[in-house]
Amino acid sequence: MIYFDQAATTKLHPKVSEWIKEHIDSDWMNPSSMYAAKQKRDIEDCRKKILGMIGADLDDYVIFTSGGSESNAMAIEVADLLVTTEIEHDSILNSDIGARLSVDSEGFLSAVNFEKIYNISMRPWDVVSVQYANNEIGTIQDIATVRNTCPDCLLHVDAVQAIGHVPFSVKRLGIDMLSASAHKFGGPKGVGFLYVSKKALPYIKPRIYGTQENGLRGSTYNYIDIMAMTLALEIAFNEMVDNLLQTSRVRMAIFDNINSIECAHLNGPMDFKRRLPGNLNYRFDGYRGEELQAFLAQNEIYVSTGSACNTGKTSYVLKAIGLTEEEADSSLRITCNETNTVSEALTLFKTLQQGLEILK
Repeated sequence: MIYFDQAATTKLHPKVSEWIKEHIDSDWMNPSSMYAAKQKRDIEDCRKKILGMIGADLDDYVIFTSGGSESNAMAIEVADLLVTTEIEHDSILNSDIGARLSVDSEGFLSAVNFEKIYNISMRPWDVVSVQYANNEIGTIQDIATVRNTCPDCLLHVDAVQAIGHVPFSVKRLGIDMLSASAHKFGGPKGVGFLYVSKKALPYIKPRIYGTQENGLRGSTYNYIDIMAMTLALEIAFNEMVDNLLQTSRVRMAIFDNINSIECAHLNGPMDFKRRLPGNLNYRFDGYRGEELQAFLAQNEIYVSTGSACNTGKTSYVLKAIGLTEEEADSSLRITCNETNTVSEALTLFKTLQQGLEILK
């Protein structure tokens, strides 16, 4: 089996898997109970570790959630006015508040749209929400410029695809709220966090009521998964340089080979410095992406036709960057990470060639 859908989810890191096996039967107490002082301390230690890893002040806050979608929903709940882009995750776009800005043919906010942000969003409780990196085409937005364009508003960044894979600092970039999901960086599913700066904290409204998280997010602490997520993030940060090198090798092996196919065209940024290191998205003229995906799956090679949250639908991200419905439906997203190999990349290419020949 060859897995090239790392943007959809990642396998548990072996060290994380081993930690869970060792602790699932012994660390079962409720961290909110008076007799579970160790578990409570561990939760607070995780909070501090995460703040340190993302370059935040230690008196900022981390709210533990069920994942990226809940974190996004909490962040935009703050907004009287929400300004975002057309290519955000569904959990952001499902809000009707405010304005959606268009992007260019590579998924970037243009200078004109930066000016629109300045004109639209001025009040301290207005929220600008922008992905650090897009989940379908890998576009890395210029977060620093977004911040400079709206110095007074609250800046929320959906970093689900980026955290653990590319280096950044929330303090340096001026990020007020940041969403993350553990299963995108080798942690378990069903757990994530929302980083909240001191500036943004007074505006946070609970969506689930309870005493946990200082009253900001009710529900019994998911001790095992919070610990496992923090461990996975530590590993990702510690191994980031080596992981980036390996991921880049594999991506270039895929890119160099698929570029030799006449009907293949890269969607998204051409400058790989402005694209997630493991992301490629191609359209194949004259083919249906779902048929190519199915052929590869028959050969135990797994890719996607877009976001896992929108399987079976034409990609609104690809349409937003100017593709026709036919072009969008002819596309495949191929995403790799450090667990993939150049040999797997070559197998993907050869099998894809076979599929193109059979399906033409």
